Parts: sequence; C-alpha cells; structure tokens
Amino acid sequence: MPWIGGTIEPLEVAGLRCPRCWFAGPMAPYAALTYRCLRCEWPFTLAAPAVSSPAVPLTAVPVTNATGTVAAVTITGGTLTFVYVNAVQAGTTAGTYLVPAGGTISVTYSAAPAWAWALPAISAGVSAGAAALPFTAGGTSFTAGQVLIIDPSGTSDVAVVTGTPTATSVPVGGMELAHLSGVLVTVAQLTPALAGDAVPQTAY
Repeated sequence: MPWIGGTIEPLEVAGLRCPRCWFAGPMAPYAALTYRCLRCEWPFTLAAPAVSSPAVPLTAVPVTNATGTVAAVTITGGTLTFVYVNAVQAGTTAGTYLVPAGGTISVTYSAAPAWAWALPAISAGVSAGAAALPFTAGGTSFTAGQVLIIDPSGTSDVAVVTGTPTATSVPVGGMELAHLSGVLVTVAQLTPALAGDAVPQTAY
C-alpha cells in the first residue's frame, strides 16, 4: 500500500546495499526515509544521529566523535595554539572543524575556548542530480560508501559517497533534489522499520 501521509522524497534510492539480503539495488520508499528492498521486500528506516556537545577537555586532550556521523565542531574564544583532528594539525585558530565518525579532535590552549558540535552544512547550493556536495573545508571527513542524508530535518534526500572526497568536495551519486546552501548533511543510521525485527547491519 502506498504511503499517503505526504510527499515522499527521494522517489527511489539506487545503489544501497540491503542490510538484510546484502545485495545492492534500488530501494523504494513508502514513508519519509523508510525504504523497502525491491529484492527481498524488507523495510528499513534511515535516521540522522543525535549530535551533542561534550565538555571541552583539558588542553591537548583528544575527544572521540562517538556520534556515528561527521561532526562540525565550532570553536570560539579562548587562546589557542593548535587544533588537531585525528592527531593531524588542522588549524591554529578558532573556527569550524569537521571530525569524522570515530575520529578525534584536540585543542591546545592557554585559555580554554568554548565549542559547539553540530551536523556539517554544505557551503553552496546544489542542483538535482549533482555529482558532488561542496564544503568550505573538511570534506575528507566523509568516506567512500557512506550513505548520507541531506537536509535530514527538511525535504530529505539520500545519496551515497561514490569516491574519495577532497577537502572541499564530496562525490555522491543518487541525489534527486536541489538543495540550498547551508543544508545539513549526516551519515545515515539504520534501524528496522518493523517492531521487534532484527538486522545484523545497523549502520552504513
């Protein structure tokens, strides 16, 4: 039965690997961000992970990004010397740094700054069918094969990272909608759509 609760976006997602039968193929939506594998008929839901700000640690102490998605960490104030992402120097001043899922960030300072963790946003608008998502910096925090939700709190779109990202561009395939500058992006988390169902793969 088709979903009649409103507009379904995107119309179809191609190239996702089904978390139940493990075959890649088209996924048909029947609710917002809920899809059905056209091979085994199993339904699953994609969702945006929750991102919250941990306490600022002592100087030079790394903090792990355990959110399950890339986090945009905006640092303000304080007196900074270095900012490291995954133990590699990423900057020396306040600003926004993208930290990959499972990655670390540390700040060397003499006066403690403040920071806020959030989902990253694209730096320019993209048209429907665009082959890449633009970022001001830090695009390499995404990796090939990740499934992304673009605009998770608005008119959502789903795309797969199709290659190796650069600092300012993340190659994607399967995007069906146009998106404005500043739209948020997250790595999708996966849950069964049926209550009590289980699936061995829980994330893309």
